[in-house]
Amino acid sequence: MKKALKETFRFFFHTDKWKSGKEGRFQNYIALGDSIVSDDYPGKDKGAASLLHRNRDEMFPDFKDLKKENPNIQFHNLTKTGWMLPDLLQRAELLQGDTGPTLIMICAGGNDLLHAHAEMHPIDQALDQVAKNLVKLQEMMKGKYPNALFRILNTYDPTDGTGLFQSGRHVPEAPEALSSLNSVIGDFAQSDLVDIHKHFLGHGIRHADPGYHHHDPEDPTGWFKMDIEPNNRGASEVRRKVWESLQ
Repeated sequence: MKKALKETFRFFFHTDKWKSGKEGRFQNYIALGDSIVSDDYPGKDKGAASLLHRNRDEMFPDFKDLKKENPNIQFHNLTKTGWMLPDLLQRAELLQGDTGPTLIMICAGGNDLLHAHAEMHPIDQALDQVAKNLVKLQEMMKGKYPNALFRILNTYDPTDGTGLFQSGRHVPEAPEALSSLNSVIGDFAQSDLVDIHKHFLGHGIRHADPGYHHHDPEDPTGWFKMDIEPNNRGASEVRRKVWESLQ
């Protein structure tokens, strides 16, 4: 990431203060993202975006949620498997906007990278476009929701650094590509970053490997299914990191 682009991120899209009518309360919550946060694989109302809005108490009794803090919160769930940043820009354009305190969660970039890999486009060009589209998306959302707090998620690595997926498919370049993507996201998000990449290490393909330095002996569980999708636990863990970042 070039220094000039970093400075652009820092100057235009990050402020030292966020004004809220009541601490810990939001009038609006908008989730913009892909299958990492959607309901598509965990099930209806069980994706990370939905759980942050309204917890499934029968599944996760220890969690609070945004709706418990404000029963009248307006939730716009703009998340779907396969969506790339251009898809999110199209959906965000349709939002009406509001001046009330708003939480905006963005989880994007992974599918843009997968598409570039499948089409054999240069990864550097794809990453540059991700950076530009993240700026466009946040600029649009700040215009519609001037009293917004952002939470920007990076991308997890289901291969635990190996490039090996549950199905047996091996993509040796995957960990390095993900690292490059997460550098772009980190430079963009700065203090708004939610680091799910670090949180998920040791819960991918090597979750049962005690020799892995990220192995968690107290919780050696896997948080993925279908190679790259979060299972129910995975969705909750994504939600956990966003919730913790709000406290």
